[in-house]
Amino acid sequence: MNILLVDDEALLLAKLKSCAEAVIPEANLFPFSKASEAMEFAKTTKFEIAFLDINMRTISGLDMAVKLQELYPTINIIFCTGYSEYSMDALNLHCSGYILKPVTEEKMLDAIKHLRYPVEEKADAPKDHPKVKIQCFGNFDALIDGASITSKYEKTRELLAYLVDRRGSICTNAEISAVLWEEDDHSSYLKSLRKDLVHTLEDLGCEDILDKQWGKLAIIPDRVECDYFDWCKNKEGYREHVFEYMSQYSWAEYVNAQIANELSDY
Repeated sequence: MNILLVDDEALLLAKLKSCAEAVIPEANLFPFSKASEAMEFAKTTKFEIAFLDINMRTISGLDMAVKLQELYPTINIIFCTGYSEYSMDALNLHCSGYILKPVTEEKMLDAIKHLRYPVEEKADAPKDHPKVKIQCFGNFDALIDGASITSKYEKTRELLAYLVDRRGSICTNAEISAVLWEEDDHSSYLKSLRKDLVHTLEDLGCEDILDKQWGKLAIIPDRVECDYFDWCKNKEGYREHVFEYMSQYSWAEYVNAQIANELSDY
């Protein structure tokens, strides 16, 4: 379950986050003090619940709720505000809750119990989760239940390949851009690639293999099968059957050299 938390007051945002951690410990929490950054992030990450302050400096929480509902019609909007006069506006937006500050664990728990749109966790049906297999030796490939992933952009595959290469390390947009394009600034193109990757995996039901943060991205190694990860763990049999590593990407040459050195000592 992904939950969006937005409040432009740092202390109130911290309180909102601590209450959510206590009430919904299994949820993925994404706190933002800037509504514009939260909206940009929401374009590539689906949220089931959003806790929104109403009276913010740059954008009203009511306006933000409308934009979020356009992206995700079944998102549960819960307003957290110090003002009761917005309650009718919130009701007209079919919100799931209206919490008067100060936010407490009791108030949040009550709101969670009365969601307009029930949240069904995908973890409740693990047998239906598609099998994700990553191939790094030879040409890079990513397969879902045996079929190669196809995306809108060919470069999206390279983005996924680099995340795999980093083995779970958080990669910033700047780092990814520097590796994929070396010199030129392609921040807008990278944004499109990131959105394409997330939506492609969502359509296949395996978006949870990614750790998505504002301006950052990572693969979650434990949620995929990968020959390179097995190599790094020194699994029996892999040292005798290793081919060139991600042969189609020039930035992978460093790892190739490392593997060659290890094989020469084996």
